[in-house]
Amino acid sequence: MKNLFPYLMFNGNAEEAMNFYKDCFNGKILGIERYQNSPVDVPEEFKQKVMHMTLELQNGTIMASDSYDKVEATSTKIQFCVNFENLAEMKDAYDKMLIKGKQTMRIEPQFWGDYMGAIRDNFGINWMFICPQ
Repeated sequence: MKNLFPYLMFNGNAEEAMNFYKDCFNGKILGIERYQNSPVDVPEEFKQKVMHMTLELQNGTIMASDSYDKVEATSTKIQFCVNFENLAEMKDAYDKMLIKGKQTMRIEPQFWGDYMGAIRDNFGINWMFICPQ
């Protein structure tokens, strides 16, 4: 295996979500393809939605799409765990995500020696933030 990338499916708001993650983690959008530029037959109102989008982060990549079929895109029992090298960088990303999210665990020192905090964002994705003490 060369790489493993998370691929998120959204209910029509993939572009909004990926731009939000870009801002939280100081990432870069590498590309965005829309359904209108593909041979996929979708309703007219869906042609501007995201068929494929790639977000490059410092040490990783997230890909995403808008689910165009009648099956609702839902989150599963997966959480993203983002590891940071310094606490200031972690707090910055955490605070940015918290603007649109719900804190599920505030940043605190943990018994194993790291700082950890957690957020469920407004797109339904769970995030854990970890940094060594």
